[in-house]
Amino acid sequence: LVDLISRHGLQKASVIEHMSSVLQPILKKEIVDHSIVHAALLEFFSIADK
Repeated sequence: LVDLISRHGLQKASVIEHMSSVLQPILKKEIVDHSIVHAALLEFFSIADK
């Protein structure tokens, strides 16, 4: 995800905001047992703290 942001000149803050808005409904529905959700959360947290 970091490479994607830098290659396309995206603003990290807007990517984090978008990912947050997409992931929050999934977390509220408690659909966290799928590996694709785990991968998305891992990517989100890997850039959210930097």
